[in-house]
Amino acid sequence: MDGFVLLLETADTASSHRDTLTEALLDSSVPLYVCGTLDRAREILDKEQQIGNELLLGVLDVGMAQPLVCAQTLAPMAPLAHWSFVGVDAHSPLASQIHSPFSRMGKYFSSERYLSPQDIQKLLEESQQRYNHRDRLANINRQLSVSPRDPLHELKRFTQSADFLNHLFETANEAMIATTVDGTVVQWNLAATHLFGIDSETALNRNVRTVASDQWHDQLPVILAQCLNGADSYMTAELKCRLNSGALREVELKLSQIRDRQDNMLGLSLFVNDISVRKRAQAALNLMNRHLEKLSFQDGLTGVANRRRFDVALEQAWPEARRQQAPISLAIFDLDHFKRYNDCLGHLAGDECLRKVAEILSQTVRRSSDMLARYGGEEFILLLPHTGYQQAKTLMAHCQKRLAEAKLPHPDSPVGDQITFSCGIATIVPDSDDPTPLIQAADQQLYRAKQDGRNRICTDHDG
Repeated sequence: MDGFVLLLETADTASSHRDTLTEALLDSSVPLYVCGTLDRAREILDKEQQIGNELLLGVLDVGMAQPLVCAQTLAPMAPLAHWSFVGVDAHSPLASQIHSPFSRMGKYFSSERYLSPQDIQKLLEESQQRYNHRDRLANINRQLSVSPRDPLHELKRFTQSADFLNHLFETANEAMIATTVDGTVVQWNLAATHLFGIDSETALNRNVRTVASDQWHDQLPVILAQCLNGADSYMTAELKCRLNSGALREVELKLSQIRDRQDNMLGLSLFVNDISVRKRAQAALNLMNRHLEKLSFQDGLTGVANRRRFDVALEQAWPEARRQQAPISLAIFDLDHFKRYNDCLGHLAGDECLRKVAEILSQTVRRSSDMLARYGGEEFILLLPHTGYQQAKTLMAHCQKRLAEAKLPHPDSPVGDQITFSCGIATIVPDSDDPTPLIQAADQQLYRAKQDGRNRICTDHDG
């Protein structure tokens, strides 16, 4: 690779030759260093910005007293290029000053090439030939009309061909069927063969409704007619179809109209996916979600609703009662002296007792709108929408009677020898968005029932 070092003189007498030489070098595609004073260097930089030589390696600020700087800078580059020193005047002070240090660098530097602009131009043309190798090859290719195979071009050409459409049709994972307006099969791909168990030779010229039974056979004609006659040229449906093998499949069917360029109806395209596995997975997931939801709303010990489920039920029932201006009642009750029961018989016996009490109460509260929940510890709560205080009190008295009939023993109760409960009832026709006053009122009545001796029912409407 050739490189050039341009020697810039300070004298103005050779300015025209210098400009010609400078432009010739900058216009070439060869490595170039500029050697001279800063004033001359600025001129070169200005010209370089105009011409755009990307191989201008730099400007060496070499004054008359610093010829070695240029040599030391170019020395590491010596193995990469054969450097020639060019200038206007071979006998200039700068040329004579710089000759000595560069001459010691051997074959990589030719300090004798102080040539005329015409000779320099010839030298540049010889060097330029080595940089134009790729351009010459490209030009030869153009002349011979030989162009390499372009993968992108080949792919674009293939995608515009009928072979590409056939390739897509046959290799699609989705069953693809084309029918005439009356439902006669005219195209049947490999995926359709795998899904229905019918090869293309058997399927062609058959009515598409006959390839399977069940909903496919019974409902498909209606769906086809809707797609043919409807304003919407595309529709979807889910069907159960029983295959010739006897297997039952759930499929997703997508239909679209086939029209020619004059918008004449030619037929229908059917895209069929087997969604049986997805449907079974979705059903299992829904079942699991319902089970998890039930667990999240269920008290783990007694099986009745938990506090969270009660809060949700109250949030739903309260605005409805307010909108209808209907009464809503709430009963809070807990088992009398249950701590003594646990202390006497142990917590395992206490847990079993709570389960039996919850079972008795659940069998007594029968309306689907009512919500029995364990409120915490031995405390239960009963939400009674559309229920006045008298109805609520009657229901709780019935619960109290059923519990007494069960005769669950309590060996250390000051009230009696079996399990009893104290209950507070409050009834409100809502006039605000906040149900808290209802809970507070029922809680106050529970406190009053305990203060009055337990094993009793108190309401906020007692005289």
